[in-house]
Amino acid sequence: MCFLKSIFNIDRNDEFVDSEKNLFFMRTEFSGDCDVQNLKNILQKILPEDAKINLTLNKVKNVVILVTKEHHCLSDLLIRNEFQCFICNYDI
Repeated sequence: MCFLKSIFNIDRNDEFVDSEKNLFFMRTEFSGDCDVQNLKNILQKILPEDAKINLTLNKVKNVVILVTKEHHCLSDLLIRNEFQCFICNYDI
């Protein structure tokens, strides 16, 4: 099975090169149904032998945020996560 024949939608792709260590990093977020182990096997066959592959599922994380009186843009964090508690250094 070829990776390109799979039905995935690439949602985001980021790349970074560490010139000092001569390393290339790539993070790709995609959606679609897949067998994670099968996908990892396919990638191991087509990528260089020393490539490190980490596949993680996108899931909501439990987060605790410490906030001061300063204004911060928390909307993204508030929307994407479930909060266990809020801690502040002033009365709310």
